[in-house]
Amino acid sequence: MLWMREYMIVLQAYKPSIRAVLEHIRDRLTAHLLFQCTDRTGVVAGVLQSLAGTMPDDILLDCMLSPIGTESAREKLGSFAMASLGVSDPETPGFWNLVSLRPSYWNAFLDGLRDEYSD
Repeated sequence: MLWMREYMIVLQAYKPSIRAVLEHIRDRLTAHLLFQCTDRTGVVAGVLQSLAGTMPDDILLDCMLSPIGTESAREKLGSFAMASLGVSDPETPGFWNLVSLRPSYWNAFLDGLRDEYSD
């Protein structure tokens, strides 16, 4: 599935950062950790929740709640996404599918994560 592949590309691209987060947790068990909210924070949060044993439905709910509070910045975020993707018209076929958050996308990522990293 396209979304599984895309999320796995993100996971690979940010592997050094994700490794640093995981090593921080491993090496400083009692220290606090704050990671900046960016477009890929959901991936880090989902990985941490999965490793902590959070139920998949709860991780999905958390992911689906991500847009709450971003309504005031929606236009700016849309413009950023368009510029990043080289899209000049938001009605370009596939654009809204690409920037929308859907349960099937997150579930596909979790499937890819399990396929790639489970024993």
